[in-house]
Amino acid sequence: MEDKERYYPVSSIDLDKVYKVRNKRLSLGYSARELSFLLGYRAHYVRDVEDPTQTLRYSVKDTNYLLLIFKCDLREIMEAKIPEDYYFISVKKLKDAAGITSYLINKQTSGIKHVTYQNFSDEVEKISKSKIDSEIYRYVESLFENGYFDTPRTGLEVFSSCETVIVGKLLPHLVINAIGRFTGKRKSPRLITSRNKSGRTVYLRDAI
Repeated sequence: MEDKERYYPVSSIDLDKVYKVRNKRLSLGYSARELSFLLGYRAHYVRDVEDPTQTLRYSVKDTNYLLLIFKCDLREIMEAKIPEDYYFISVKKLKDAAGITSYLINKQTSGIKHVTYQNFSDEVEKISKSKIDSEIYRYVESLFENGYFDTPRTGLEVFSSCETVIVGKLLPHLVINAIGRFTGKRKSPRLITSRNKSGRTVYLRDAI
């Protein structure tokens, strides 16, 4: 006998926000890992938020921070009001032969058994962590040498600073990799990581 789909309630406004943010980051060419960096969280944070089998969601503070990252209006990542307080959804999670996970989210609606709410797969990480853009590296190095990191800096602050001098579109993974050259050192002078009052990662020059 075929198992019946199990539907359960989730906050409609929170779930809508998750996938509006996903669409926004994809439109900008940002991977989940890159957006996690800009938010100041662990590398898999955004991936876990977007996983419908997890309960992690963006907080109000995250929403405000996302507006800074995307430089967009609130309506682009969050509905002002949704008629239903809750969606009743079911999730099918499948993994293909290559190990890529896909998700099918169905939502119950009145008069119809269900409609497809989201259907997507995990991204394949194609970015080499060892790839260093020399121009960005030299700029981050100049920040390091000129006292910029004497004050704790968030990933978004470093990325925004790089944007002011780089011609063309800048993707966050290039900044991540450049910073990694300084956090990966075993001895000073180097960058160390800490957390600010909001719980976001900050980068600070290690005191010699």
